[in-house]
Amino acid sequence: MLILGIDPGTTLIGYGVVKKNKDNQKKEVEAVDYGLIETLPKSKQDVKLLKIFNSVSQVIDKFQPNL
Repeated sequence: MLILGIDPGTTLIGYGVVKKNKDNQKKEVEAVDYGLIETLPKSKQDVKLLKIFNSVSQVIDKFQPNL
C-alpha cells in the first residue's frame, strides 16, 4: 500500500510517499519519495494554487497512492 502525506501551505508544501506491506505485522513503513513544492511568496494566490495543484497532481500520477 502506498500512502501520500501532504504538509499543506501556500508558499512551502511538503509531501511524502511511504510504502507499507499488507502482511507486515510490525506496521513498519518505507520511504519511497519526499519533496518540497515551493511557490514565490509575492505571487498572486491563483498562480500559487495552480502550481500547487499541478505539482501535487504529478506526484499522484507518478505514484498512484492508495491513501
